Formats: sequence, C-alpha cells, structure tokens
Amino acid sequence: MLAASGHWYLYFALWLVPFLTWHQAITRIRNIAEHAMVPDNNDPFGNARTTKANLLERALVAPYRVNYHVEHHLLMWVPCYNLPRTRAFLIANGYGERIETKSGYKEVIRMATSRPDTDDRPGSIIHNARRRRVSGVMSEGFEENQDAA
Repeated sequence: MLAASGHWYLYFALWLVPFLTWHQAITRIRNIAEHAMVPDNNDPFGNARTTKANLLERALVAPYRVNYHVEHHLLMWVPCYNLPRTRAFLIANGYGERIETKSGYKEVIRMATSRPDTDDRPGSIIHNARRRRVSGVMSEGFEENQDAA
C-alpha cells in the first residue's frame, strides 16, 4: 500500500526500523520477565513469572495481557482478556503464594542486572534481590562461599 501510494520509503521507518530496534528490545525484556531467574523450573507455578504492569507498560511492553504469564502457562486455553480473572480465581483458591509475581518490569530488570549472590561476602551484602525473591532462601553454593571465606 505504501509503494502504491508513492510513499515506499515509509516502509523502512514504519516497519523495519521498529522491528529491528523496539521489537527486539521488548521481546528480550519480556523473555527475561517471563522466564529468567524463576524459582523452580519443575513446578508449574514456579517456572514462569507474572509481572504486574501499569497502563503504560501494558501499552508498550505487555499487550494482550502477556504479563499474566504463570496463568497463561497453567491454563493456555483461557483468552487473554480473562487472564486477570484467572489470577483472581487462583488466588481465591489458595494458589497465590505459589505464583511468582513481580510488581513491574523495572523490578525484574533490576533483579536481572544485580550481582550474583557469589559476589556477596559475609558481613558485606552487595545486593540481596535474590534473597528477597525466594522467601529468604539463599541460592545454592552461598554457604560454601561463606565457609571458604
């Protein structure tokens, strides 16, 4: 349509440039938010993450309620517009504690870019995002590093 109307050059500005820049960045951020650093890959409630998204994040990063990712994995046949109701149902039936949830994409990115627990030394915690993430449980190997120090 753009070529037929004599504006073929707009194809690059309106489709290719966003696809090669914005789309790639957002896809990476969503992939980190949905599947990186989750508590338990063998648990259906813990192998993905639900990220609460405000209106701006929903418009720019998480359209079609893709931020309700645990709910989507548990019940894939539920339409996107019913995922918030699915979450409410799961919470009302006692599954809320098992659902890995973050308060926003900023929190997920902060956790993903923080230093690993192995950089922490006894008496000098550099960053404790992972400790807060999994109910106060340090990652495996921390005790070994602490004994070695």
